[in-house]
Amino acid sequence: MKELECTLALDVGGTNIDYAAIGHGLSVIGDVHSIQSMSDSSQDVIIDKLSSILSQLTREAESVGFQPKTCAMAFPGPFDYEQGVSHMTHKFKGLHGLDLKQTLRKACSLPISFLNDADAFGYGVLNKHFSQPPERLATITLGTGIGSSLFVHGELINLEIWDSPYRDSTLEDYISTNALVGAYEKVSGEQLTVAAIAKLAQAGERTATTTFESFGKELGKGLAKALATSDPEHIVLGGGISKSFSLFGPNAETAYRLTTGTTTSIEVATEPYLSLYGAAAFVF
Repeated sequence: MKELECTLALDVGGTNIDYAAIGHGLSVIGDVHSIQSMSDSSQDVIIDKLSSILSQLTREAESVGFQPKTCAMAFPGPFDYEQGVSHMTHKFKGLHGLDLKQTLRKACSLPISFLNDADAFGYGVLNKHFSQPPERLATITLGTGIGSSLFVHGELINLEIWDSPYRDSTLEDYISTNALVGAYEKVSGEQLTVAAIAKLAQAGERTATTTFESFGKELGKGLAKALATSDPEHIVLGGGISKSFSLFGPNAETAYRLTTGTTTSIEVATEPYLSLYGAAAFVF
């Protein structure tokens, strides 16, 4: 019976790996698990861990009467998602050039689909953040870099904006972890993490506060230029920097609206494990 079928979903990030068996209707079977990623480990260690995860999820699903039928894995790029081959060199170096699709099928004997982690987040937003798909939705992940996806009437349209021309360089040079950390260090002389700067801003420290306010303005202006031809009615943010949305979000929305002359909303997705749900939604 279809309602007793499920997919094994993994969100494989450079910091953590989230994974769960997910049934139709995007309901979790058992628990969502999260472990520290081993992105710097050898090929054998990474494959052994991923194989172990697939075996664990299969056992958990079958123990309550569900039958895994597919597997979906969200990975960062660069990655050949159709062939299942990683081209990453900055993390998961041990997987570079390996045919993951064939290698991991030996562990779970299931069809495996791969997708970009930003697209997985977008699918998660589409299915968990909205009751009905917006006409035009842009989803943006803010972290070490910028991930982006566009959905038109619920259909994914490829969208890459990280290298969009902006000021004297690219958007990612102004909107990223390095950009925010660098802006704070330039004024304060201290190199802190985004989380540490956010904590100072929440306590009222002026340099931290203005750093986030300026970041929000740059984000709004940058997205206005990068998304000019996409014309989204909603922009939803995720990723590590978005946890500090209250510090920069209002400025971002104001700058975007002033630049574009639209009423587009910029909001943050607070639902947990959106990329994991999105990976499952992709194969369903």
